[in-house]
Amino acid sequence: MNKENKFIGKFVNEMYAILLGIGISNIIFVQQIDLKDFSQSIMALFVISVALVYWWDWSEYVESDVRTTKREFIIDFLILLNIEMLFAYFYDLKGLAVAFIVLGFLDLAWVINNQYEAKKAGTFQKNRAKTWILEKCIVIAIYTFSWLLISFTFVSNYHLLQMICVIFSFILVRNVGFNNVKDSREFSFHKASYQDIQDIVDINNSYFDGGVHTGGFLMKKIIPNDVRKAIDFQERVYFVAKDSKGQTVGYIELNSAFPVEVLGDLEGLSQEEQESILSNQYYIEQVAIKEDQQRKGIGSYLYNQVLQTFPDRNFTAFVVSQPIRNDSSIRFHRKVGFKDAALFKKDQYAGMSPYESILFIKTSEQQSEESTLAS
Repeated sequence: MNKENKFIGKFVNEMYAILLGIGISNIIFVQQIDLKDFSQSIMALFVISVALVYWWDWSEYVESDVRTTKREFIIDFLILLNIEMLFAYFYDLKGLAVAFIVLGFLDLAWVINNQYEAKKAGTFQKNRAKTWILEKCIVIAIYTFSWLLISFTFVSNYHLLQMICVIFSFILVRNVGFNNVKDSREFSFHKASYQDIQDIVDINNSYFDGGVHTGGFLMKKIIPNDVRKAIDFQERVYFVAKDSKGQTVGYIELNSAFPVEVLGDLEGLSQEEQESILSNQYYIEQVAIKEDQQRKGIGSYLYNQVLQTFPDRNFTAFVVSQPIRNDSSIRFHRKVGFKDAALFKKDQYAGMSPYESILFIKTSEQQSEESTLAS
């Protein structure tokens, strides 16, 4: 755990243990649960399970990624206090339903604060943030609907149906509103070292096992010595993204030498543009994400970090458009500010015929303009 996370992590972990003990004691000694009463026993086990699930999520997925701020402290404390209220209302099902609604709003507040901190740290992913916030709004809607059923329909006359509503609403919430919890880890960005070589090779070469070529990616197999040479001689530079547990989840390969053999076949790029852009550029040769980590914004994160690391560089990248059109990559490059600069056409290239790819360029001037607008 990072130093900046240590206080919050220790505090919340200890508080979960304390509230679990207090909550169970409250049920047994204060509310004097009748263990022979089946419904009371079920609801007691249910609220204990809810507390344990939240504790598990915290220690397994969230703890190492939070930052010690007053907002984080206050929200975490309120969540803990509200979970304690579940124990107080364990058999008052209308009160329990209200407590879950409040818990839904506190979860939403936690997500908004988490994404605010991610934005400050440069790891913000807009689409993921929208999805996560939408999930939490759906959570609140589910809990509210459960409370309405319990309070204003025929369900209010049947204790067993009330129990089913409350329990089922939480089960539904776990399947709808917590999909992003496991993905809440922030990534870290590192220049590749010798320790990362095998991870890079494994991630890259895994693309060939599943026929990724058919999806429009133009990649090449690599061996450990390829990456080692790049690290030693610096003409090509590898950067890796790691999750909070230090596992490599993706990499990006930059080449300071643009592939000059394609210059003669570029359509739409003047000689002057070639000289001005290619004199101070990094050619993005490859980007690869670990299979089970795809569609989590890691590619965007790698691009953003590279652009921030080298604000004075021009960046170039080719994306295949014929005979296989990689539409997702084309949309992605345009979205992050790359401009269509030229077409590269060949009757045969990289085993494809006819071959065509789009040259995307993002200049240092574009980056400077974006930084000015953002500020």
